[in-house]
Amino acid sequence: FQSESAIDAYMVSLYDRMQMEDLTFRTGAGNYLAHNTDEVMHHFTDEKSSIIDGTGTQWWGYDNVRNVNDLMEKLPNSILGETKRKQVLGEAKYIRAYYYFSMVKRYGGIPIIKNVQNFTGDNLEELQVSRDKHEDVYDFIASDLDSAALLLGETNSKGRVNKYAAFALKSRVMLYAASEAKYASVQLDGIIGIPSASAGKYWQA
Repeated sequence: FQSESAIDAYMVSLYDRMQMEDLTFRTGAGNYLAHNTDEVMHHFTDEKSSIIDGTGTQWWGYDNVRNVNDLMEKLPNSILGETKRKQVLGEAKYIRAYYYFSMVKRYGGIPIIKNVQNFTGDNLEELQVSRDKHEDVYDFIASDLDSAALLLGETNSKGRVNKYAAFALKSRVMLYAASEAKYASVQLDGIIGIPSASAGKYWQA
């Protein structure tokens, strides 16, 4: 964190780990999930191929969350000037929100981890963090994206997010939250599902 080029390389690694919904999920033996749908028009494998155990669409990104939290903690003492530091923090907030969005839409309420966790040999219990409510995770993502929009400029280098990217992602995330509140049931005391009364605030957001 005492080299601007090293920080840029760190940022590239965070961007690189962002999960993309490009319909190229593998189901084993080189077979793509999209090849097993009744909408497919062209494929290189037998349409009777199995989708195996359904795990091809998983994404569990807490190693990535740890890396972005580490960046946020070390950024204040980095070599970067205030303007560049503000930009990098905005990008980091966006990326963390993206990681959490990739997980919440798959698993519902998941642990919200804002700081780097370290195992010291005798602190296992404090690292076993309980799941947060489904709604709280969406609110956390929205908060990170609001912060990102305030920190980021209207333009940025090619391939890196700006404030409008933060607004666009928030729009998509809130659409998911509103839809889940309206159409899905609440289970496990809110670990899964969002109360229907919250649908309006998410549609508005």
